[in-house]
Amino acid sequence: MLYHMGFLAQTAQGYYGTGLAGSKRTDLALAYEKSILKTLGITRKWFGIMAKNKWFEQPPLAPNRKELAQDK
Repeated sequence: MLYHMGFLAQTAQGYYGTGLAGSKRTDLALAYEKSILKTLGITRKWFGIMAKNKWFEQPPLAPNRKELAQDK
């Protein structure tokens, strides 16, 4: 569940960034920036909890080409 909450916070950051970049109204820039900073704080806390408990998964890695070449 915590992973999904972090995913939603990061998605919100992306939406706010898109809104900031696409908006031609200058009065909305401050509101978007405040929202982005708020979600950055949430994401930072989320990352700290995930890292502390070692709940991150190892991403798939590319095969080691040097080892494959030596096996022949």
